[in-house]
Amino acid sequence: MNITIDKYDIEYLYNAKMKSFINIQIDRFEFIKPLKKPINCHENGTLYWCGQNYINALILFNWFKNKNIESQILWDLVENPEAQFVIWADTKFK
Repeated sequence: MNITIDKYDIEYLYNAKMKSFINIQIDRFEFIKPLKKPINCHENGTLYWCGQNYINALILFNWFKNKNIESQILWDLVENPEAQFVIWADTKFK
Protein backbone atom coordinates (compact mmCIF):
# COMPACT_ATOMS: atom_id res chain seq x y z
CA MET A 1 0.00 0.00 0.00
CA ASN A 2 1.33 3.43 -0.95
CA ILE A 3 0.19 6.54 0.86
CA THR A 4 0.90 10.00 -0.46
CA ILE A 5 1.51 12.56 2.27
CA ASP A 6 1.94 16.26 1.61
CA LYS A 7 3.01 19.16 3.82
CA TYR A 8 -0.59 19.79 4.88
CA ASP A 9 -1.03 16.19 6.07
CA ILE A 10 2.21 16.43 8.03
CA GLU A 11 0.81 19.24 10.19
CA TYR A 12 -1.62 16.74 11.77
CA LEU A 13 1.25 14.56 13.02
CA TYR A 14 2.60 17.05 15.58
CA ASN A 15 0.93 19.22 18.20
CA ALA A 16 3.60 21.92 18.67
CA LYS A 17 6.81 23.14 17.11
CA MET A 18 9.47 25.63 18.06
CA LYS A 19 13.02 26.71 17.31
CA SER A 20 15.46 24.11 18.53
CA PHE A 21 17.00 24.56 21.96
CA ILE A 22 18.54 21.09 21.97
CA ASN A 23 22.13 22.29 22.55
CA ILE A 24 21.03 24.16 25.67
CA GLN A 25 19.00 21.26 27.17
CA ILE A 26 20.66 18.17 25.65
CA ASP A 27 20.07 16.08 28.81
CA ARG A 28 16.32 16.63 28.44
CA PHE A 29 16.18 14.31 25.39
CA GLU A 30 16.84 10.65 24.69
CA PHE A 31 17.93 9.86 21.14
CA ILE A 32 15.67 7.18 19.63
CA LYS A 33 16.39 7.03 15.89
CA PRO A 34 19.13 7.00 14.74
CA LEU A 35 20.46 5.76 18.06
CA LYS A 36 23.47 8.05 18.17
CA LYS A 37 23.59 11.72 19.03
CA PRO A 38 23.95 13.52 15.70
CA ILE A 39 26.86 15.89 15.46
CA ASN A 40 24.79 18.45 13.61
CA CYS A 41 21.64 18.40 15.78
CA HIS A 42 21.97 22.14 16.31
CA GLU A 43 19.94 25.07 17.53
CA ASN A 44 19.15 26.29 14.01
CA GLY A 45 16.75 23.39 13.50
CA THR A 46 13.13 22.94 14.53
CA LEU A 47 11.59 20.69 17.19
CA TYR A 48 8.21 19.04 16.46
CA TRP A 49 6.32 17.46 19.40
CA CYS A 50 4.35 14.38 18.29
CA GLY A 51 2.79 13.26 21.57
CA GLN A 52 3.16 9.66 22.72
CA ASN A 53 2.31 8.21 19.31
CA TYR A 54 5.51 6.69 17.88
CA ILE A 55 3.89 6.14 14.48
CA ASN A 56 3.33 9.89 14.07
CA ALA A 57 6.98 10.52 14.94
CA LEU A 58 8.19 7.79 12.58
CA ILE A 59 6.11 9.11 9.66
CA LEU A 60 7.34 12.67 10.25
CA PHE A 61 10.96 11.44 10.57
CA ASN A 62 10.70 9.53 7.27
CA TRP A 63 8.95 12.43 5.55
CA PHE A 64 11.93 14.67 6.35
CA LYS A 65 14.33 11.89 5.37
CA ASN A 66 12.62 11.51 1.97
CA LYS A 67 12.98 15.28 1.48
CA ASN A 68 16.74 14.94 2.19
CA ILE A 69 16.30 16.90 5.42
CA GLU A 70 18.34 15.55 8.28
CA SER A 71 16.15 14.60 11.23
CA GLN A 72 16.18 12.73 14.51
CA ILE A 73 13.53 11.05 16.64
CA LEU A 74 13.89 12.08 20.28
CA TRP A 75 12.04 11.32 23.50
CA ASP A 76 11.40 14.45 25.58
CA LEU A 77 11.78 13.44 29.22
CA VAL A 78 10.01 16.53 30.56
CA GLU A 79 6.45 15.78 31.58
CA ASN A 80 4.60 18.77 30.18
CA PRO A 81 1.99 17.38 30.82
CA GLU A 82 3.59 14.05 29.79
CA ALA A 83 6.81 12.86 28.17
CA GLN A 84 6.49 12.54 24.39
CA PHE A 85 8.22 11.94 21.07
CA VAL A 86 9.89 14.90 19.38
CA ILE A 87 11.40 15.25 15.95
CA TRP A 88 14.41 17.48 15.47
CA ALA A 89 14.73 18.54 11.81
CA ASP A 90 17.35 20.62 10.08
CA THR A 91 14.79 23.20 9.02
CA LYS A 92 14.51 26.88 9.79
CA PHE A 93 11.74 27.55 12.31
CA LYS A 94 8.82 29.49 10.80
